[in-house]
Amino acid sequence: MADAHRFDTELVSTVIGNLKHGKAPDINGLCAEHLYFCHPSILLLLTKLFNLMMLYSYIPAGFRYNYIVPFPKPKECQQIINLQRL
Repeated sequence: MADAHRFDTELVSTVIGNLKHGKAPDINGLCAEHLYFCHPSILLLLTKLFNLMMLYSYIPAGFRYNYIVPFPKPKECQQIINLQRL
């Protein structure tokens, strides 16, 4: 595998450090805080996992599942309420 396509622990750590906190968890209940406050050895395991995924061009089936629940912004809610009153 070319070095340009390899993950390193520093990159994984930087990406996790830049995740926004207080967001909704994924379908498995994991959120950014779980990764942010995890033991440093988890970063090594994630790095290894991502490199193996690139090497074998394989994405585990569980990575494909998620759900999105749209929440209208307060301003949009008020506009909808006003339209329904007309």
